[in-house]
Amino acid sequence: MAIINESIGENVMTNLENPEDRAIRGSFIDTELQESHATLQALEAEVGRVVVIDDEKLEAVIGGVVLGRLLLTGSFGTGKTEIAKAIAGAINGTYGHVQGTSDLMPSDVLGKAIYNPATRQMEFAKGPIFSEVFFFDEGNRATPKTKSAMLEAANSGEVTPAGINETYKLPASQVQIEARNDFDIEEGTYPTPQADDDRKKVGVLMTLTKEQKHEIAGRRAYGTPEVKAVVESPSRIGQIRENLGRISVSRDLTSAIVEFGEALASDEKLEQGQLAGARHINDMIDLSRVHALARGSLKINKEDVQFAAKYTLPHRIRTTYDAQNNGVSAMDIVKDKLNLIS
Repeated sequence: MAIINESIGENVMTNLENPEDRAIRGSFIDTELQESHATLQALEAEVGRVVVIDDEKLEAVIGGVVLGRLLLTGSFGTGKTEIAKAIAGAINGTYGHVQGTSDLMPSDVLGKAIYNPATRQMEFAKGPIFSEVFFFDEGNRATPKTKSAMLEAANSGEVTPAGINETYKLPASQVQIEARNDFDIEEGTYPTPQADDDRKKVGVLMTLTKEQKHEIAGRRAYGTPEVKAVVESPSRIGQIRENLGRISVSRDLTSAIVEFGEALASDEKLEQGQLAGARHINDMIDLSRVHALARGSLKINKEDVQFAAKYTLPHRIRTTYDAQNNGVSAMDIVKDKLNLIS
């Protein structure tokens, strides 16, 4: 995320030359935008200080934190767990970690009813999914039964444990992170339904260059920096999330987003029938808004949308066998069509 040279107030007033931006409320201009912009910069700087990751991917990770649903894929040892822990520490949130296994039960994640002999009643003991930062490691090793029990949590921010006739709200500002090792995709893993992937608002493929491995080796030898809380509480992230609607988007760009999705879905290198819903459209707009806010703007531009396309769409789509055999990835196809967004 670029740090603007001029003050946020001056930058905002420049943006207000556009009539659409004049409609933004003054209170947001004076306080919320400035504070949210500063929070995003501080969060990115702190996570980037303790985790080795590309700058652009770090921006996407922070975007996933703001939107609350983040998918991290890649080979083991690329820093997925470190990112989850760094995020929890940086936003001063409680951290819950579940390891995906074939014998993992829904109650291990959601919680279960336990008999209290003192009250002689069954009481609900909340599971790790009630943490403010919930990390589901190697999620593709969990059975479809367990994953399906978590769809409600990903979709509506609440859970209804089996056998308990009550629905429980998750933390309002919760960040859900799932990690998958795509290296050993056929060894003890289950195919992931696209309905599950569609609920992951942001997806980031974790990789390491040779230079980054040298940096990790140096940290191992001389000490890894500890993460510090730069946000008073996760509720601050929730406030930014709620205010995203104040970042304006033109009708031309919303139309471009829809047309981009339609063009992508019809690509012959993708399996047909994908992106039929509208959830990806909403997530593209929201991540574009986070990106615009991070650079101090009240209005998204085409560069914000192009950035959002790369991190909201590839994990949602499936390529054909021919494309896979030719080494064409979903990200390749998305990038090839970015020029349609103008």
